[in-house]
Order: sequence, then structure tokens, then C-alpha cells
Amino acid sequence: HQEYLSYRHLRTSVNCYLQENGLLFQHDLPRAFRIIDLVIIAMNDMQQQQMAYHFAPLRQGLTLADHEKLPFVLLSYKSRGQIRTSGSIGFSTWPIEPAATIESLFQDKRKYAPSEAFEGDRFVINFAVASLPFTGIIESRRHNCIAKRFFRQFPNDNQFKDPNNDDEHLYDSDSSGGEDEMANFMAEEEEEQSISDMLAPPPSQIQVRNSPQGPSRREESFLATSSFLPPPIWESTWNPPTPTSEVYNLVNLPEQVFAAANKGNNTVIKFEINSTTAAGMADMIDIWLTRAIENNDFTDILSPERDYQIVSRRNDLISFGDGIQRECWFNLFERYRQDPNDEWIQYRCDARASIKTVYSISTCRFIPESRITGLKKLGAICAILLILGQCPAPFDPCVFQYAVHADLEAIHPGLLFEWHPNLRAKIIQWKELGPGGDISSFDQYMQEVVGFGAPSFAHRTEAAHKAFAPAMLYHTVFGSEPPYHPEWKAFFAGFSLPCRNGFNFLSVLKSFAGGSDHFFSISWTSQIQGYDSLSPFLDIDRPIPAVAAELDPALARVQRGSAKDLIVAFLQGSGIPYPKLFDELKPSFSSLIDLSQTHTPAFRSRMFAWAATGSPFIDPGAETITVKIVNEAERNYAGCPAATKALMAQGVISFKTCSRVVQLPGPHIVRLAEQQFQPQHGAEFIDFVQAFDHWLLCQILAAIGVHTMI
Repeated sequence: HQEYLSYRHLRTSVNCYLQENGLLFQHDLPRAFRIIDLVIIAMNDMQQQQMAYHFAPLRQGLTLADHEKLPFVLLSYKSRGQIRTSGSIGFSTWPIEPAATIESLFQDKRKYAPSEAFEGDRFVINFAVASLPFTGIIESRRHNCIAKRFFRQFPNDNQFKDPNNDDEHLYDSDSSGGEDEMANFMAEEEEEQSISDMLAPPPSQIQVRNSPQGPSRREESFLATSSFLPPPIWESTWNPPTPTSEVYNLVNLPEQVFAAANKGNNTVIKFEINSTTAAGMADMIDIWLTRAIENNDFTDILSPERDYQIVSRRNDLISFGDGIQRECWFNLFERYRQDPNDEWIQYRCDARASIKTVYSISTCRFIPESRITGLKKLGAICAILLILGQCPAPFDPCVFQYAVHADLEAIHPGLLFEWHPNLRAKIIQWKELGPGGDISSFDQYMQEVVGFGAPSFAHRTEAAHKAFAPAMLYHTVFGSEPPYHPEWKAFFAGFSLPCRNGFNFLSVLKSFAGGSDHFFSISWTSQIQGYDSLSPFLDIDRPIPAVAAELDPALARVQRGSAKDLIVAFLQGSGIPYPKLFDELKPSFSSLIDLSQTHTPAFRSRMFAWAATGSPFIDPGAETITVKIVNEAERNYAGCPAATKALMAQGVISFKTCSRVVQLPGPHIVRLAEQQFQPQHGAEFIDFVQAFDHWLLCQILAAIGVHTMI
């Protein structure tokens, strides 16, 4: 029988192996942080990364205290961490006490904090899995041979083969394909038990940054209030990582991503989505998302073979292509944004948002699995919107910049100036004041961020003063819960879009030409703020002579210039032209449309882009939206001359999202211009412009979420 041992000579390689396999994590935590909460974080870390570890179930019928339900035991150093004559350092197992904190372990130099427990400025806390089975996903299959795989790589703490060690053959073979069968499961469980008894490294290490000097009483209060304390920021220039793969660009980003996600796969699954409605297609995508999250593999969703189709009940093709694809994913996103229970998105600084963390870090063990899955889906949807050239507004780009680099320094002053200039100025002002400066002007802000005012923080050390700057940034952008909170980790996990060949979306953003911050800057320009945002991507054609011959005289009679002038004036306007008639038509509009925004200057332009392209954003790399005024001779308006004539008589506008072409029926505009308007009380329309704007607004809104043969 051998004990748990610390790897010393191969520590770097062992640490790399543990990190790659989701068994070693680094966190910046206050010393007052409870070990119980640290274990919960470790559990969530291990369950939500690529290997999706599962722990042994508890025996039924037992009434246990919360800390007795944890799947880990603490490892303490034997003999104060002294190196034995054999060159090894041993561990003992200890139960986790409910009151234990990082500070109490840090102060126990005999058992938990000898010199061996420090790696650089990190305090290493070691845990072992308390009971088997302990399983993880490897190569798309769940395995229970985690220990065997480790010992095959590191049978002992040196790099040389021991000719006298007959035990190394135990690790020569991998687990068989029959692990799902109960007999093999039980046999391998017994084998793993004997191996882990002989020699086992810490299955999970949590490295905590060590502060050389203990915090003052006031600093302890600040740390406890903050829960998460990032290291000081903006001490030096942030340098983004050098791309390690191909450089990605905006021109053909979807094609690059889909190819990379399926690189090396012998078989590429075709991602087919078809339904009679866009909402039905979104439901189908949601099923695929559930499957991808269960398998921790988005390969099939990112397939280069993609087919989105709206079909009739007789399975006749109605609409297909990139516009339908964009609309489906945006519809899914809107379900979260407009959730009636308002449980997913939290607005914060400058009308930008983060996820809403419903559970505190102390109650996160009770988070329902459905919420974790929902947040993973939301993260994945945001990533795919970005791949397709859409902006997941109102999310803050700073949230995604942190998701990519897992470093608050990545939100550098230049990036923050673009999205939160006032916050940047406030942080710089704080840093310049120093520990002895007058911070009374920050009183209200401190009350909001950490719950106490400036007078309570008047006497502070330089370290405490530096600590508040990153806290200001984090709390303002992300809220009070730390990034290792399970809800945040679930969102980030979905956003990464892991695939079975090792690809993930974060590698794309790190390798984007100009950097991830440049990518987000470009992506958020797709958000339409008003007509000026839409105008560069809009091409309103001059009507052909046959159409102009009827249209121009009709518009001249009402003194309204050209058709282009009418359309531009409409898009620049706001509000509801004729509320009474509009209210009667409201039930026919898609529930995804937020009609409370009709008064805003961006509403009409956003809705027009949505009807024309499938989403209310502008893709900077896509073709322009073309607007045409046509007559009954236009062949591309509808399926046949009879349908064209009937639809134009009703004033129906043709929106073709795939080709980004909008066709307005010229004959209907002429009829509107020829009407006699009575500007008196009780009249339906006061003038031609009001009638035109009402017609155009209702046609745009009616086209969103609805697909026909035109």
C-alpha cells in the first residue's frame, strides 16, 4: 500500500497535464474564503469544462451536513513537507471542516502551508477525490480510467524508465470500448481503486494567489465584501497573445470557423434545419444546442454543410439561405432578451449588459441544471451570432473580451474608452489619487460597488488602494459575483463552442486580424443606432423608366419629391403615424418585436434591416440592402404574374432576405398619392406622408418572422 505523493522533479509537466485535463485551476480569492465554497467552485470547474467530470453518487437514506456531501478530501503534507531520503514528499487525507478558510490553511505551516505548498506567488491547496467511480469524457466517450491514464503518463516522479519496476505495465493499455457495460465498469473501478491506493497525485489542485503580508482589518472587510479580488490593473501595457493558428478575418469568417471546427473529421454531418416557420426552425436549433451541451461538442452545429429552409405544410420550399439562418439564430437570442421572467440579462453601465446571476456564490450549489444549460445555450448563441456577423446587443463587448483572455488586464484603457469612457476616467482618477488622496468624490460610487462609503476607506494601504481599481472595473461591468461563479462559467463555456477536434471559438478571437478587441469593435458597429448607421449599407435604386413614368407625376402632385426622399424621410423618423389603425394590426406582428421602442430614432431603421436581412443588424462584410420600386412587369416580385398583380393590389412589399432585396409596389404608392385627404378631425389620414409612413411601417413589421413565396 502506497500513499499520495507530491511530484517534485516533474512538477511542471504534471501541472500542464492536470491543467489540460481539467484537474488544476488558478483563482484569485480572499483569505477569508471558505474551503467549502472553494470545493464547490472546483466541482463546477471540473463538471463544466471539456471532460465534464462526474463524481460518485451519495448513498440514499443518509442525512448529512452540507460539508459531508462534498466529493473531495483535503490533502495535508506529512512531516511538514520534508523531503524523505527517497526524495519524495507524502500526503495524508483529512476531512474538510465546515469553518475552514484559505486563511486557516495558510496559517497551518505544518500541514498545509510548508514551503512546498508555494509555487511562485501561488498558494497551492491539494484535494483528492473521496470515492469512486470518478469519470470524465475523453474522445466523446465517458471513461472511468482517469487515474490509469495519469499513471501511464507519469508512473513515478522521474523521467527515466525503472527497469526494476514491474508495475509500469499496469498503465500500458487504455480502457476498452466496453466501458458502458456494467461488468467492465465494475472491473475497472476495482482496478482504479488499487492503483489510486498505490500512488495518486492530487486529482484537483486549486492555486490561490498568496499575499506575503496579512491584510489589515479594513482590507479584510473590503475583501469579504468583494468576494472576488482581481489583481491590480493597468500597471503596464497589455500585450495580446500571439496567434498560434491561422489568422481569421471578417471577410470569410463563417467559412473559416466552420472549416476549422471540422478539420480532421472523416465524416462531416450536414446541419439541416427546416420547418414551416422561423420560430419552428429556432425550436429545432434549440434541440441541437441541448445535444451539443450534453456532449460538450458543437462540431455538428458548426458544420460547413448547412441547410436552412422554410417549407410549406406540403413540404414545398418557400425560403432558404443565409437570411433565414441569421433570422433563426437571432430569434433564439431574442427569446432570452425578452424573457418574460427577466432572468437572463442584467443591464449595467452605459445601457450595456451582462448575464444576470440569480444565485449567490454561497447558494450556487443549488442552481438547477436547467439554468446551467440555459446559460450555456445563451453563450453559444452569442458566439454564433458573432460568427454570422451579428451583434448580441445589449451585451457588453468587455464581457466577451474577458471571456476570451480570462484576464481583466485585457480590458485595457483603450478598449474601455471605446465602451465606457466615464468609467475609464473614474478608474484613472482613482489610480492617480494614491492611498493618501481625498476620495470623497467617490463616496456614492463606493456605496454602490462595495457597500460602504469613502470615509470607511480613508485610511488604506497602497495595496488596498490598488485593489479597488480592478474592483471598480469588475463590479461595474460584470456585477458582484466572481467569474468562477457557476452561472458565469456556464455562459463562458457555451461561448467557447468546444469541438471534438480541439477547436474552440476563443482561439478564433485570439487569432483575429487586429486582435479580439478589434473584432468586437467591428462587430458592434453592426448595431443600428439610427438611419446614419444604416445609410452606408442601403442602396435605393432609381425606378426604371416604365415605373417612373407613373410614379414621378403622382409624387409631384403631392409635392413630395422622389420615392427615395420618401423612404429616407420615413427611416429618419420615429413614432406611430396613425395609432388607432396601428393598434388594430398589433396582434398580427411578431411577438419578438419590441413595440415599446417605436418612439426611438433607431426603431424604423432596425426593423427595416430585420425585414430585409433576417436580423436588425448590419453585417459590415455583407452586401448592401437594395431597394427597388417595381411594377407588375417585375418577374422576381412573386411566383407568377397573377400572384404579382394580386399582391401589388394589396400593397404587399416583397422582402427577400437571402439576396437582401426589397421591392416596393409602385402602383400602390401611386394610388396612395392619388387619394383625397381631408385634414380634419376624424379623418383616417391627414395627408399622403402619414398614409405612406403608416403603410410602410406596417408592411415592415408584418414581414418580420413571416415567410411567403415572395
